[in-house]
Amino acid sequence: MSTRKSVYQIIEADGKFSILLGILNQTPLGRVIQQDENPLTFFAPTDGAFYRMLQKKPHSPAFDAGKILIGEILGQHIIPGIALYTKDLRRRHSVTNLEGKILTIRHDDHRVFVGHAQILTPAATAQNGVVFAIDKVLLNQNIKQISSV
Repeated sequence: MSTRKSVYQIIEADGKFSILLGILNQTPLGRVIQQDENPLTFFAPTDGAFYRMLQKKPHSPAFDAGKILIGEILGQHIIPGIALYTKDLRRRHSVTNLEGKILTIRHDDHRVFVGHAQILTPAATAQNGVVFAIDKVLLNQNIKQISSV
């Protein structure tokens, strides 16, 4: 029996993900990443990432539109079926998220970016995948359009 934590437990134990944890607890996805044995990569926005997003759009309809849209936001951050580590990301130019959207991967000597967000931490290994802290909330184009209304 493995004593390693799940992706959810890693997020829960780290104080920089309290907003993300609250969102996960409002959706079925929170239960899925607690219990699912299938591997995944989670690009987890920090509390600072959510604060920066809300400073730009303090009354964002993306959060007011309900759990479906919140689920879509979360789906932008999850790469299902594979646990990708930093070395794996450095070998790729893109990944496909849970929503079926392609996220570009860029890197230089010292930094790795997924979409427009910088990865802030090495991969935290979980029993069902890995977690990377990122500095921005990933939004697809449809959500960006709703947010700017």
